[in-house]
Amino acid sequence: MRALISMSGIVGKSQDEVLGVLNSYFNKNSKVLKETALNTEIYKLFLLSESNNNSVILYPELFSEINEVALYLGKKLDSPIFNFYIYDVDLWMYELFYDGKIIDRFCPLPRYIEDIEIEEIKLYKGNPKVVCKFLEAIQFDEIREYYKPWTEKLIKSQEKAYSNDEFTYGMNWQAVDFMRKLGLKYPIVDEEELIGRAFKLI
Repeated sequence: MRALISMSGIVGKSQDEVLGVLNSYFNKNSKVLKETALNTEIYKLFLLSESNNNSVILYPELFSEINEVALYLGKKLDSPIFNFYIYDVDLWMYELFYDGKIIDRFCPLPRYIEDIEIEEIKLYKGNPKVVCKFLEAIQFDEIREYYKPWTEKLIKSQEKAYSNDEFTYGMNWQAVDFMRKLGLKYPIVDEEELIGRAFKLI
């Protein structure tokens, strides 16, 4: 199942720091990111945003090297890296990378992940304590409510994890609420308002 939107969240690093390392990754294959105007073809571009010294990369829709980029960024920047995936079937998930490996992952409906074995489902329950360890400004109680399996009852309740959230359980865009709690800003407000800078790979 291909994600509708894929992003990396880089904790404690500025947009310029991330851009420098991202370019060094592509330079290995004689490619470079060239800044371009934000336009309506946003899903063909790399979008970078920054908030509170945390950065987000939104990848082009067909980009397939997300894990490789996350590992490279994590190594060069010595920083935890979140990979977020928003699917078009009302589903989202993340994987948290540090020191060359995945240290945490969460998906509220892991059975929908392609090729997942029954015994692997428990690997996707997530651990907010691990997240709080790497994001010291985040309190456990500020994110713990996101870590609920999406049962049919919970989805039908149309409840939100927190009262100031925009999206309910069962909505794929709940990922944006979760990101905001981590201090990571989604770079698209709407089709007419984009945050940050845009780049194309040439």
